[in-house]
Amino acid sequence: YTMLSLTLLIFVLECISQQYAEKVQCMQGILEGMVEAMECEQEVAPTKCNFPIFKEYTGYEGDTAMLFYDCGSCNPPDLGVTCQECDVTQPDTPCNVINVGADF
Repeated sequence: YTMLSLTLLIFVLECISQQYAEKVQCMQGILEGMVEAMECEQEVAPTKCNFPIFKEYTGYEGDTAMLFYDCGSCNPPDLGVTCQECDVTQPDTPCNVINVGADF
């Protein structure tokens, strides 16, 4: 009986801690549309944000209509090709900010 009670207590405490866990923000949206800082909706807060690769002088890699800013890791086939990741260091500050270079 006490083992069951202890297990139930641990489960309830885990549910409560997840509910009150600090939400992580990442820039989210499609590159050709609206991109804004929003809380990530995953059950478990991600430790990474992802964003399209931009190369100076040539621009974005891939079809810009299919490039997204999002929470979490890149899809494995896209990592390093059209998508890059950053580590979340401050939950309320997106690490995948839009960097716009100087005009020439």
